[in-house]
Amino acid sequence: DHMDSKSVQIANQAKTYVEENYTNPDLTIDMISRSLYVNQTYLRRMFKDEFQTTISDYITKCRMEKAKEMILKENSKLAYISTKVGYNDTSYFSKCFKKYFGYLPSDIINRQ
Repeated sequence: DHMDSKSVQIANQAKTYVEENYTNPDLTIDMISRSLYVNQTYLRRMFKDEFQTTISDYITKCRMEKAKEMILKENSKLAYISTKVGYNDTSYFSKCFKKYFGYLPSDIINRQ
């Protein structure tokens, strides 16, 4: 029905918004919901229904996958990579990276 397509649309727009804005360290669910003119609770629910993951987890996923890609591809400093994926604090970024992948970004760098 019409409602379903609307919620799928909202979820997809949110996903696109995250993919285009994950580099912004100030990206919040509030920001996403405001840009799509829906309330946060509704947005969270629609996103979870559609993608079986939370928006916060999806933001982290985008940031981590991109960071890993950059670490493997570029010979950049970790501080540069972390800011590129929306983390102002390199050690916090490393912690998040380890939680996500199970190893530190420096582990990859040292292996290369």
